[in-house]
Amino acid sequence: MLTPLQWHIVQVSETTEVERDIHRLRVDLLRLNTLRHREHDNKTNLDRDNQLLENQFMAELKVRCDRQTDRLQSDTLHFGQLIENQFMAELKVRCDRQTDRQIDRLQSDALCCLQRNYRNKN
Repeated sequence: MLTPLQWHIVQVSETTEVERDIHRLRVDLLRLNTLRHREHDNKTNLDRDNQLLENQFMAELKVRCDRQTDRLQSDTLHFGQLIENQFMAELKVRCDRQTDRQIDRLQSDALCCLQRNYRNKN
């Protein structure tokens, strides 16, 4: 059996040990809360940074797409002009050939007519 003094010492010792445990638990809880808040802050910062990067990427992508669209429109316009020029050149060649044939026919007809008139006079 314990004497009252021994019993008191055991009680104080247990109380002190419980108080130390409570203190350690408070420190651990404080650490956990600090880590949880850091994690939350890091997640918030990461989300914000990701959003900023995504916005920058989308803006750059839009600029690139706009440039490429402008370049394609310019190339299409230039290509259309080249095709039109080629078509006009081919039409001119056809027209020149047709004109040459008509001139040849007219000259031939005129020559025949002159020869007939010459024969008829002789």
